[in-house]
Amino acid sequence: MEGEFLDFALRQNVDEIALEACFFDALDDDLCAEVKARLDDAGVDRVLGWGHPRDYGVAPSRKSWRA
Repeated sequence: MEGEFLDFALRQNVDEIALEACFFDALDDDLCAEVKARLDDAGVDRVLGWGHPRDYGVAPSRKSWRA
């Protein structure tokens, strides 16, 4: 999956890629090294975010945003 995403993104000639750690094994050192090497080789900056795809209800509610 990660390889397919990187292939697609790099074909778009992007300058930066945002990676969400909840969608890949961010604790896999080999995978992270591979992703880093590919992005370094392509000269692409990256942003790493963490979050759960289902949120688990830990984020503030929309009601609290209005306060």
